[in-house]
Amino acid sequence: MPISHFSPYHIPKTFIFSSISVSAILTKEEQEESKSIFNFKAYMLEKASSVNKSLEEAVLLREPFKIRESMRYSLLAGGKRVRPILCIASCELVGGQESTAMPAACAVEMIHTMTLMHDDLPFLDNDDLRRGKLTSHKVFGEDVDVLAVDALLLFSFEHMATATKGVPSKWIVRVIGELAKS
Repeated sequence: MPISHFSPYHIPKTFIFSSISVSAILTKEEQEESKSIFNFKAYMLEKASSVNKSLEEAVLLREPFKIRESMRYSLLAGGKRVRPILCIASCELVGGQESTAMPAACAVEMIHTMTLMHDDLPFLDNDDLRRGKLTSHKVFGEDVDVLAVDALLLFSFEHMATATKGVPSKWIVRVIGELAKS
């Protein structure tokens, strides 16, 4: 069987590793679990929904209203949420929980959205539409949009620093540092 057919969720019974069959390594219960097929589409939809809910809760509409409204307008405009889902999946892959990774996942999406908002501004691409909606600078004006871009970047770091629970602070600082370099 080609290596491309292997996944952590489906290990064929005939797979031989170091001359030992999987049936010699896995219990009957583990073999039955390995038969289940990972539903990628369902996973993506479930995680995207969780990310959307967390983003909605993270960026509340408060002072300064215009800037926050611009941030929310672009951040909550939709999308596949691939980057935050990869963040969550990476955490889960090593035994972590979605809730532990969610602040970092939201921060990654905030940074991604900020780069799109920045790219849409008149002095760069001057795009009028993004995801079928008017771009933020067309709705709120360039001045507000530039401030929203800056605020969203800074807020992504604040959100990670304040919303992450159960993780040593030195790890959080390191992740913030890595994101700042990206």
